[in-house]
Amino acid sequence: MKFNQPLTLQSLALQFQCDFVGNPELSVEGINEIHRVVEGDIVFVDHPKYYDKAL
Repeated sequence: MKFNQPLTLQSLALQFQCDFVGNPELSVEGINEIHRVVEGDIVFVDHPKYYDKAL
């Protein structure tokens, strides 16, 4: 899923009240599942077998 406009990593973290490690100004263009993620997307994983692939 692509966002209507790119968001920063910091703005997403504030919205979801979570911590992150990395550049707060990193541009995020969408969110996708692990098997469909493309450059500019973020992905959430909830199982250890996908951790390495997500990084």
